[in-house]
Amino acid sequence: MEIVSENCAYLSNMEVFQLLDKEKLVEHKHSNTATVAYQTLKYLEKTPCKAQNNDQVTNFLNAIQHYNFTKAEKLQLVNLRPTSIIEMQLIIEELDERLKTEEELENLIHIINRFFPESDSIKIMSFKFNFGESEQETDMPKITTNGMFRECRQHLYKEYSQRFDDFKDLIVGDIQLFYLNPLIASNRVEEKELKSLLESSDLKAGTYEGGFKVWECTFDLLEYLKDHKKCVLNKSVLDLGCGSGLLGVFAFFSGAKKICLQDYNSEVIEEFTFPSVHQSLAKCGDEAFLQFEFYSGDWDNMCVYFSELKKERFDVILSSETIYTVEYYPKLLRVLEEQLTPNGVAYFAAKTHYFGVGGGTLDFIQFIRNNSKFFATTIITNNDGVCREIIKISRLS
Repeated sequence: MEIVSENCAYLSNMEVFQLLDKEKLVEHKHSNTATVAYQTLKYLEKTPCKAQNNDQVTNFLNAIQHYNFTKAEKLQLVNLRPTSIIEMQLIIEELDERLKTEEELENLIHIINRFFPESDSIKIMSFKFNFGESEQETDMPKITTNGMFRECRQHLYKEYSQRFDDFKDLIVGDIQLFYLNPLIASNRVEEKELKSLLESSDLKAGTYEGGFKVWECTFDLLEYLKDHKKCVLNKSVLDLGCGSGLLGVFAFFSGAKKICLQDYNSEVIEEFTFPSVHQSLAKCGDEAFLQFEFYSGDWDNMCVYFSELKKERFDVILSSETIYTVEYYPKLLRVLEEQLTPNGVAYFAAKTHYFGVGGGTLDFIQFIRNNSKFFATTIITNNDGVCREIIKISRLS
């Protein structure tokens, strides 16, 4: 045998999986080849590679160029999708010397989560050594909080002393709402990385999700609620990604019996939501605040936390501009499945398309219809400027 053209290169698990799946080697006429192919496919289906595609891997490798990893280390990062320091130490030689700060390590973990979102196969296979366990037991993923994103925690309401001139007011029908000037609220933040992102107006997965801003789709949803107050009357309401809390506060004034305000960043709840809610309810008396609860943290972690507390589900979920990236759609689907009552309804206000991140109402509706037992439809379209829509989601009967 003569080698005509030598071509030597690393192959990732994703490439092997795609090749075996495409070539249908499990149907090969030689039984040994078919057996090896079948067993390999069976194994790879339970690893991160099943959820990966060429674009994800290419974009990930471009994003980690500045780390100067070896080819073998890059391959392992793609194949194993590590999300903890211990896992990193098994892959990257002299980790402590090459990634000298915790910030560098956390940034690498954020990059991995950004380009390779968690899937069911990852939950099962991510660095588990199941000695003594049966195959049936190892196929059952355990529900645990995702440590790469912020833990969920409850915030006890506290009053703020703030000048009246620091607030902006908003009239919706016969209801007057207030929210703290976002610049004043964000200037109170002390955490270094978050403060830097606020100064540059950037969003960063796992660090800051845009809570210190009143997004334009919030006004669209407020206008809809103004004309449809009955949809929250005597209902329990979750304001998901609440920011200033305008949607939840308007639901309160429209007769909601219980309101839960949630945002990713604890700093948003403490420095933006609290003062805004306080000013809007200033004339309502102390009893009004008893109808509100405040939480911060990642949506997956929120679901776990609420489950542990055995919290009742919500009749209505309100959310504005939270579907801007497709990477978060599985998290949002989990919220709908676990936090919405059987007859509950969710309303998402968002742009038709978010350029650069791939999300939008069209993609979200398609995702919901393809991956769940929910029905999603557009109920309002606003073509004034950038096209915006309101989506209504309910369970299929």
